[in-house]
Amino acid sequence: MEIGENIKSIVTKLVKKCGCLPLAVVIIGGILATKSIAQWEKFYKELPSELENNPSLEAMRRMVMLSYIHLPSHLKPCFLYLSIFPEDFEIQRRCLVDRWIAEGFVRARDGVNIEDVGNSHFNELINRSMIQPSKVNVEGLVKSCRVHDIMRDITVSISKEENFVLLAKDNTSTLIEEKLRHVAFHGGKCSEICLDWSCVRSISIFGNRPMGSIPSFCSPQLRMLRVLDLKGAEFRIRQKDANNIGLLHHLKYMNIAGASNIFAVSRSIGKLRFLQSLDMREANISAVTPDITEM
Repeated sequence: MEIGENIKSIVTKLVKKCGCLPLAVVIIGGILATKSIAQWEKFYKELPSELENNPSLEAMRRMVMLSYIHLPSHLKPCFLYLSIFPEDFEIQRRCLVDRWIAEGFVRARDGVNIEDVGNSHFNELINRSMIQPSKVNVEGLVKSCRVHDIMRDITVSISKEENFVLLAKDNTSTLIEEKLRHVAFHGGKCSEICLDWSCVRSISIFGNRPMGSIPSFCSPQLRMLRVLDLKGAEFRIRQKDANNIGLLHHLKYMNIAGASNIFAVSRSIGKLRFLQSLDMREANISAVTPDITEM
C-alpha cells in the first residue's frame, strides 16, 4: 500500500511540474516506462522547473531535449534521422525502417532478423512518444507516423549541431566545410551548395529538383551513396540518370516510386550488389532488366 502511495505521489508531482501540458506528460510517460520506480524521483529533479510556472516553448524544448538524452544509444541515430523529412510529413514505417537498415543503424540479433529489429526500434520510439502514429491497420500495426512540431525542432537543432544532416530549403546558398553524410532538399529553388559530395551517404528530395545544387544522381562524386529517395520529388527523373545507376556501387536503398518518365530500368542495376530495397511502385516502367532477378 505504501509503495502505491509513493508512486501516486511521484506521478502527481511530475504532472504538476509539467504544467499539465499534454505533450510534456506523454513524453515523461515514455521515459519512465523504461525506468525503475526508484529512478523516478531522480528524474523528477532533472525536469526544467519553469515548466510548472511558465510552460513556454523554450521550456518544452528543454523537456524534449531531456527525452533525447535518455534515449538508448541505438535509438539516437534513428531519432535524428527523422530530421530529414519535412514538417508534418507522413513517414511510412516500412520505408523508414528500410532506410535505417541501409544506413547501418540497425543490427541483426541472434535469432532475430534485421527487419524485426528495425521494427522494434520503430515501436520503441512510438512507445516513448518520440513519434506519433499516423495510420494504424485493423490489427493495430502502425503503418505510418508523424513527428510533433516541437519534437522535430529538436531533431533538426541537434542534427545541425552534430553535422548529421544538411537541410537545403528554398533560396538557400550554402558553403559547407564539414563532411556531411545526409542531405535533404525541401522545396525547389535551392541555390548553389558547395559540399564534399564524396562523403554523402543519403540524398532525399522533397519538391522540385534543385537544379545546379547537386551532381547528377549517378555521378562518381556520389560513390559512397547508400540511400537515394526521390519519392517525394516533383520533377522528371532523366532516363540518362536511370541508365547509369549502376555507378552507385554502395547503394542499398532506392525509391523512385511514382516516376512517370522512366520507361526501363537499365542493365547496370545488376551491378548494385548491395541493393536491399528498390521501390518502383506506380512508376511508368514497362521493361525490367533480367539482372534484377539475379540480385
